[in-house]
Amino acid sequence: MDGTSLDSELLVVVSWVELYRRFAPGRKLSLMDLEAFSGPPLLDSCKKAFPDLDPEMVKNAYIETSDPLYPLYATLFPYEKEALAEIKKMGAKLAINTNKLRKEAIMALEEQGISSLFDAVVAGGDAPMKPDPTGVLSILSEFTIKKEDAVYLGDSRYDYLTVKNAGIPFFAVDFYPRRFLEEEKPERFVSSYRELSSILSSWWN
Repeated sequence: MDGTSLDSELLVVVSWVELYRRFAPGRKLSLMDLEAFSGPPLLDSCKKAFPDLDPEMVKNAYIETSDPLYPLYATLFPYEKEALAEIKKMGAKLAINTNKLRKEAIMALEEQGISSLFDAVVAGGDAPMKPDPTGVLSILSEFTIKKEDAVYLGDSRYDYLTVKNAGIPFFAVDFYPRRFLEEEKPERFVSSYRELSSILSSWWN
């Protein structure tokens, strides 16, 4: 979700800046430090950021901070909604596999007006957190889709590891600042949503 179907980097950064202001005032962090919190499970990030605090308390504080910021700082990527609609017309099923908690995931999709385009959402709490492949495999099972007929679009090494564990092709978005390690080789890079439907059509053909 974050970094793939939702441009939420600014939301994540602003939320963590507020948490550090609240729990560790005066601690200096780089933008790279803050961007690293986008991708891992939220509870893991809370433990890493504030090891001396109760991670559940920090997690709840993050949710309380970030939820009201979605309308201000989260947005879709260019041509995303049109591309998802095109892919649906091709007969594909669309699903979200995210570590974001279900309440926040559904809220974000509805806020952006794309919730109706997705046939399934597996969020934090529905299955073990990525890179565990259970969420992906449950989606394939629900729609009786073979692994070789599926494609996972993601932006982080957590997505890459999830796909590697699930055994399905991985397409990496190339329009986000995160970069993959040399050994993390996706089947395709996608530079924008504008080209996604044609890439998928060629891949499936």
